[in-house]
Amino acid sequence: QKVVELQQGLADLCLLKLASHRADLESRAQKLAQHEAEFDRKAEEMDCVHAARDKALECREKDLERRVEDVVQRELAVAAKEEALDQALLRREMDSERRAEDLAQREMAL
Repeated sequence: QKVVELQQGLADLCLLKLASHRADLESRAQKLAQHEAEFDRKAEEMDCVHAARDKALECREKDLERRVEDVVQRELAVAAKEEALDQALLRREMDSERRAEDLAQREMAL
């Protein structure tokens, strides 16, 4: 009888320890699940942040490309105006020289 009681007490103690271990494991599993959920949430946030940053960089790159193209077009326009002004100045100089020659010939003819 005593042996049976001791065995029963030992079995009860083992069951209590087992229940305690199970509760501890369950608690750890819940904490792990919470950490995993938090990690997943942060990873998703980081993905959103990176996607937004990538989109902003892409927009900035396109804006810079447009600005560069605008500057190139302005430089071409300025170069064309300079060329036109140079040509006009050359024509004026040639016209002035012709007029001076014509005037000199008229004066000599008189």
